[in-house]
Amino acid sequence: MKKSTNYIIACIFLILCGCTNTDDYFKAPDKGFTSISWADNPKEFKNGLLTGNGTMGAIVLGRPFDENIYVSHAGIYLPRKKGDKLFEMTSKMEHIQKLCLQGKLKEAGMLVNTMRMEQNYMDWRDPYIGACILNIKQPEGEIKKYQRSVDFMTAETNVSVSNSKGTFQRTAFASREDDVVVVRLKGDGKQTAEISLSGLVPHNDREREMQKEGVKSSEKSIKDGLMYMRTLFAHTNKYNPNLGFEGFGKVISKGGERTETDSSVIIKDADEILVLIKVEPITKGQESLSNYETIKKQIEGVNTDYNTLLASHSKKHGELMGRVDFSLNAPEYDRQQPNEILKGLSKEAPLAMIERAFYAGRYNIICSTGLNPPNLVGLWSATWSANWEGSFTTNGNLPCAVAFNLMGNTPELMEPYFRYHDERWEGFRTNAKQLFGTRGFNIPGQLTMGPLQTDFSYWNPHVFWHAGAAWTLLYYYDYYRYYGDEEFLKNRTYPLMRQACEFYEDFLTRKDKNGKYIFVPTYSPENFANGKEATTINATMEIAAAKQLLNNSITVAKQLGVDESLQKKWASILKDLPEYEVDEDGYFREWLWPGLKNNLRHRHASQLYPLYDDAPEEIINNPTLVKGIEKFLAYHLPYKDRSGDMAFGVVQDGLAATRIGNSQYTQEAINLLSGDYWTYSMSSLHDQRKIMNMDISGGFPYLCSSALVYADPGYIRFFPALPEQWKEGSIKGIRLRGGILVKELTWNETSAQVILISDKTQTIDIEVNGKKITKELGAGVEEKLAL
Repeated sequence: MKKSTNYIIACIFLILCGCTNTDDYFKAPDKGFTSISWADNPKEFKNGLLTGNGTMGAIVLGRPFDENIYVSHAGIYLPRKKGDKLFEMTSKMEHIQKLCLQGKLKEAGMLVNTMRMEQNYMDWRDPYIGACILNIKQPEGEIKKYQRSVDFMTAETNVSVSNSKGTFQRTAFASREDDVVVVRLKGDGKQTAEISLSGLVPHNDREREMQKEGVKSSEKSIKDGLMYMRTLFAHTNKYNPNLGFEGFGKVISKGGERTETDSSVIIKDADEILVLIKVEPITKGQESLSNYETIKKQIEGVNTDYNTLLASHSKKHGELMGRVDFSLNAPEYDRQQPNEILKGLSKEAPLAMIERAFYAGRYNIICSTGLNPPNLVGLWSATWSANWEGSFTTNGNLPCAVAFNLMGNTPELMEPYFRYHDERWEGFRTNAKQLFGTRGFNIPGQLTMGPLQTDFSYWNPHVFWHAGAAWTLLYYYDYYRYYGDEEFLKNRTYPLMRQACEFYEDFLTRKDKNGKYIFVPTYSPENFANGKEATTINATMEIAAAKQLLNNSITVAKQLGVDESLQKKWASILKDLPEYEVDEDGYFREWLWPGLKNNLRHRHASQLYPLYDDAPEEIINNPTLVKGIEKFLAYHLPYKDRSGDMAFGVVQDGLAATRIGNSQYTQEAINLLSGDYWTYSMSSLHDQRKIMNMDISGGFPYLCSSALVYADPGYIRFFPALPEQWKEGSIKGIRLRGGILVKELTWNETSAQVILISDKTQTIDIEVNGKKITKELGAGVEEKLAL
């Protein structure tokens, strides 16, 4: 990997100054990380330090003297023009199905795009955009020492610099208590800085076109002593409430001189400088196109003592972070190393890097969950043109991002996920009707503000992907299985599950010569049968999602004592769904249809869907299928290492390995994920060394925890796939299905023990290394077991 000039310089200074930092400005956080390089190029915002409170986020580039802090708001999506008509595919569905069954898959796939052109349906997703930049210019001097860091327990970013003029530190966090971004500048001498707010700078022609097309007006000024900016959008649409947004900045100094220009505040020779930033959307229904007076009053009412602000915020943030603790007993020396050195310590992932990635993932998801679930970039943006519009990508990215929320004992982080979908079920129902002529739901593969389908490409026909509703509702059902909320199950989950089953009742109308239902057309994200066909028949993922939803719906209906006739109907459908298979080469099949061959060079691992969250007996108890999955993993993990793409595809590989009890492939997946899929600032990446994405921030801690324990109600399996490198360690605070808290699980090379606390009195089967015992757990009673 190429190293930037500032990284090399920083390493030299670190060596010259010694590896042990003794003063508070350069102290390493107990849980967090240090780094000795910075994002010199503003375009490389993926290398910035992250902080967020679920609504607002900040990316701190960490530049020594000319700092840029990008501030974003989870609700700011740029409205695009939308047409008045809906796309209609139902009238052509029978024809599309016939083409597929005749083997004319390309023709079927091309037809949809032709229909889109004929209907002049060009609606596209509203893109997620950043809001503003806080610029801090300080007097430059020759750098003697540099360090940046993030404290995971306080969400506080730190940039510390010693130069020829002294030592100073910039700290920043997004307050959960006061809903402002707080920035402080202090040092061992007087502090001087010019501070301003500015809008995002377009970096290419596409961004310039988006700004020109999407923005009606922009302004910035100093208003009543506040830094102020406002952007109004050129368009509106029925799915997006945004009309624009405003940014506010208050600068407070202890001592020193203050002067103002038209757009900046200059503080000279202060003991300390504090900046409070707030971004707020302007939305439909407001009395005016400004929140100025309201936000001015709010921001002027915020306490101006940094330590007081930090204490009230970190109490809330730290409580969320502190619920789970994970340790591999990594060497303390490794734990103290900056990321640039730690990542290079060995070819195999050092234990300290795995620990750090586990905590960083939890940190990133907690910081970016609140108003919404995390989109592709969490809630951080420094651009007019986020990759894939910064969407909520339901075909793998979003499920991966939220994967650890329930097991990680943060159920409140699922509420934004539920709320986001609850606001769109009617639109998902419209999709099913307009596209397939069915009842039930169709959730698009990618979404931002609107619920309607936008992916009609021949190469990415998400319009033929049906698993979205089933996958989404797994998390609704799991919320009950982890936390036992019967009211949620009865009134919020089951009605949606029942309606989602209606799609399969209507869609599955054809059977093959063996009497098995045919899923046609289908799409296995994001792969091509025979290396060329995106539009397919009987994608394994589609069949697995249907099996999962129908089985779970029957279980819930029986528990609630309702819908006996529907239970029989769903059981009948299940009986006639295709069985999983291996292909002629012994690989687990991705399409259960003659002539559709596996393409192993797969960015995702979509066919492994049944093993992402469950361990279905249909697979686990079938040695041929297990061997087929192992054979796929033996190919796919080295392929992913070579290609370096699609991080959550590696998570999917790893989860499948844990479910079938394969420690080797579990370890390979974890080691691969803990390397170049993270920046030196511990933001997670879509591909190795490029494109910030929050997917594995959720998926990585879920995978690590899944290697240690798997549970269904009434059953716990400990150490299903313990990596051989993990000789000893502990995990504390995770939740299991069945309403059980793992207060502490510890292990070494000769023994292990666990402390369990059950929410209710229940009898469970516990399995370790193939041996099973039955144990009675009392409600609220600590049960300590030797494993």
